[in-house]
Amino acid sequence: MTELHTSTLQAIGMQSLLLNEISRSILFSRKLAGATGESNVFVKSSLLKQGVIVWCQVFGSRSEDLHWSNVVSKQSFVSPFNRQSILDATGFTEDEWSSYHETLKLLRDKFFAHFDMDEFSTRMPSMDKALVVVEAYRDWLYDMLLEAMKTNPIRIGFVKSEEFNIRVESEWKP
Repeated sequence: MTELHTSTLQAIGMQSLLLNEISRSILFSRKLAGATGESNVFVKSSLLKQGVIVWCQVFGSRSEDLHWSNVVSKQSFVSPFNRQSILDATGFTEDEWSSYHETLKLLRDKFFAHFDMDEFSTRMPSMDKALVVVEAYRDWLYDMLLEAMKTNPIRIGFVKSEEFNIRVESEWKP
């Protein structure tokens, strides 16, 4: 029998909200890619900043309460979500993933959460791979919860990435 503890379900519920926020931040910022004017630049910058900060809550440091590894490590009834899952989804090598991961954490730590003039850089990495990681993890959570539903009276409150992205696309009204 597959068992999901209340604390795990609570963490998944919070993670699903964060995954939605990350996806919206990245997808909406893409809509402003060619936009000009101070207001548009400000909104796009704010969306990307929020996306990085929240992404790091789920994928940054393992010490974060809502880090993906804290949910994944408790599940033994499905194939695990792990670093290899991330590498497969992104096409990164181990070194490329480590570098990208550290870059996003550095952005959060040195520019967004605290500003360190000695570390200042104006180069923002593409958030495309960050979104790929979010989508891979969201889909793993969805599949894991579907499996758990076979023996647990739970209801899942989110959808797979493809359906979610379509929903977000319909929400955008410039």
